[in-house]
Amino acid sequence: LNRAEQLSLRGQLAERVNQLKRQIDGYRAQISSLEQQQALIVPELEMLREAGFSALEVMRAATLIGAKILGVADETGSIQVGKRADMIIVSQNPLANLKTLYATGHIKLNGENKAVRTGGVETIIRDGVIFDGYKLRTEIKADVAAAKAKAGIADGPMPLIEPN
Repeated sequence: LNRAEQLSLRGQLAERVNQLKRQIDGYRAQISSLEQQQALIVPELEMLREAGFSALEVMRAATLIGAKILGVADETGSIQVGKRADMIIVSQNPLANLKTLYATGHIKLNGENKAVRTGGVETIIRDGVIFDGYKLRTEIKADVAAAKAKAGIADGPMPLIEPN
């Protein structure tokens, strides 16, 4: 494919993905947004750890202290009766490794020196509704694959466009 064809396909895919997003249930769209925010937040939390904050101080900064600074601590920031509390439940202790907060977890070496994926979001609670994190990611992945197939784009990573 030449550059113009690649850009055309990319534009078609982008339009189809946008159509799919409009069709997805409101909660799924909100949760997808939450996972994208996580991808931005986790590196910031890791930088606080590198700056010398304890893991517990980092988690408090991301929750209660952040809510206090924003002036919404009476509504959110901690788990208490009467407060809004959207939550993610992860398979490992984030105080031991903040990378477990990424939606898909992270890669680490096991005892046999092989790369394995570990951690990640298992359950999402949004506005009191409970979602299975793995099932939700699987559904979104299938939606994207279907959009690519409909646009005539091979499954897998998007093709690279060579710089001019």
